[in-house]
Amino acid sequence: MILTRRALLTTAPAAAALPAYAVEGSGIMTLFRQWLAMTDKLERLPVNTSDADLDRAYAPRDRLEERLMALPSITAADFAAKIIIDSAQGAVFSDWETGAIWSEARRLTCHIG
Repeated sequence: MILTRRALLTTAPAAAALPAYAVEGSGIMTLFRQWLAMTDKLERLPVNTSDADLDRAYAPRDRLEERLMALPSITAADFAAKIIIDSAQGAVFSDWETGAIWSEARRLTCHIG
């Protein structure tokens, strides 16, 4: 059976069968918005903040990053949010072999090797 756009739009039961994350989002973007707010506050810390105080200030964001990166990307926006975080907003790139983002990229594209 060929599923046309019209058939898809007129098949309400099929829409009800979609997983919740397909309709409501995966949760990554919610965490990403929290990450952005935390980052904004962290970037306003005084330049002379001690290393110990920086470690304490960044710890909650680090834990949020770990939670976010552990979730599977459902949308392109999810994956883009992960790239922003994994690359420190484009400043660095993680290792191809061990970086979580590249592991997921290989999984998403079925790239082995």
